[in-house]
Amino acid sequence: MSKRRIAMARLQQILRMRHECGWPMRRIGEVSGVSLGTVHAVLESAAGAGIGWPLPDGMDEARLARVLYPSAPGGGEDADGGVDFAWVHEESRGKGVTLKLLWIELCDEGYRYSYQYFCRCYKAWAKAGRRTMRQRHDPGDTVFADFAGMTVEVGGRRAQVFVAAFGLSHYAYAEAVWTQSLRDWLGCHTRMLEFFGGVPQLIVPDNLKSGVSKACHYDPDVNGAYQQWAAHYNVSVMPTRPYRPKDKAVAENAVLQVERWVLAPERHRRFDTLDELNREIRRLVTELNDKPFSARPGSRAEVFEATDLPALRPLPIRPYRYCDVSFATVGPDYHVQCSGRTYSVPHEYVGSRVELRDDGATVTVFYAGMQIAAHCRGAVGEVVTEIGHMPADHAFVRKWTPERIRRWAAEIGPECSAWVCAGLDESRHRQTILRPMLGLLSQRGKYGDDRLNDACALALRCGIRRVSQVIDILRAGTDQGIRDQREIAFELPQRHENVRGAKAFQ
Repeated sequence: MSKRRIAMARLQQILRMRHECGWPMRRIGEVSGVSLGTVHAVLESAAGAGIGWPLPDGMDEARLARVLYPSAPGGGEDADGGVDFAWVHEESRGKGVTLKLLWIELCDEGYRYSYQYFCRCYKAWAKAGRRTMRQRHDPGDTVFADFAGMTVEVGGRRAQVFVAAFGLSHYAYAEAVWTQSLRDWLGCHTRMLEFFGGVPQLIVPDNLKSGVSKACHYDPDVNGAYQQWAAHYNVSVMPTRPYRPKDKAVAENAVLQVERWVLAPERHRRFDTLDELNREIRRLVTELNDKPFSARPGSRAEVFEATDLPALRPLPIRPYRYCDVSFATVGPDYHVQCSGRTYSVPHEYVGSRVELRDDGATVTVFYAGMQIAAHCRGAVGEVVTEIGHMPADHAFVRKWTPERIRRWAAEIGPECSAWVCAGLDESRHRQTILRPMLGLLSQRGKYGDDRLNDACALALRCGIRRVSQVIDILRAGTDQGIRDQREIAFELPQRHENVRGAKAFQ
């Protein structure tokens, strides 16, 4: 028999033309496309094995090959050389163990085939034992997302390319960003949904560090900001399993198509800005989505509009705004620090662990998933305090500002207002005068507005500046009858045992 193997279908054709049609060997060779010697060898081997036409019952192509090519590798009963490839597979997983080493060891035990044939048999065994599950995608259900391996030079920098595609229609989206950071990752997701015009049920990303804080085969930990993004759009996020690229075969194919039809055609073009690059990417991605499928009718855009788009949920009214997420413990002063700034929270949460979300315009504080405070973002080093977060006694002191004290004094009377305003203007620091003034104005309830106003008038005439002396006037009743007197000679005692005179300082 010839060493050159012939396809089993052609062997069967040779046997049929010889035994059923009675054709001569030369004509059989011309019709079958083989040499006359090969036809003769095939018929001779078949006759020696007692095989004619039609083939005996139970004679399939594999048995026919073993009969006609008993000595060829893969044709006899010992096609794999009697090697236990399950053992080979297990041994090859050991550190430093290669197929070459295992083949040498098998040759020492009598294995007679070449290393190339040994590798082919092992790969065939491994492929035969591998099973791939075909994924089923419902309309508008799943979007796969990943970054492409190719980058694009923009103004001397390398830009990353984000790629996403629907599982059913393979409708693609691509965008260039500077980095694969969390801010760019979530920004791409937000603009992706705006491009699609709706929200799917599930996002399947790769195990990118920006999106997945801890990869796991079964239950990965998604980044906190990524979870907030998903909650804002009411969409689920399920990263693929580590080292399982077939879990995101749609994304891998989308990346391949974008690299071939979007990035590769522009490989010689130089872009000055990221916006310029993204405009070109958007144009080429639109052409890619409109390109007809090679193996099924329609295009990505047509299938998307017919199946995925009607099944999408509407976008929220406001798009997601990226937030820097951090955690802090509320101090005894019921304040927390965020990005070099200090913000108050309700005093009931002193000692609690809270979550801070800073979106660049506002800082929001959450406890156990519930919002407990929100502030406009202050300047670096600023302390932002809301009076409603204070205990009652702290709030009472805090809300008494100099302006409020001036208004209160004006309600009592013009003399009281004049005396209080003069004291506030002369004070170097608000804290040194606010508490004494509060002490004076608190006498309103005990003595009334008229007496308090008269006492301040008397203090103005006599040059009295201390609050305690005004209160002494009220207690002594000196202010009574001041309205009937044109002039009052009020004089404090100037001579007593504590006055030493000028001679004491010579």
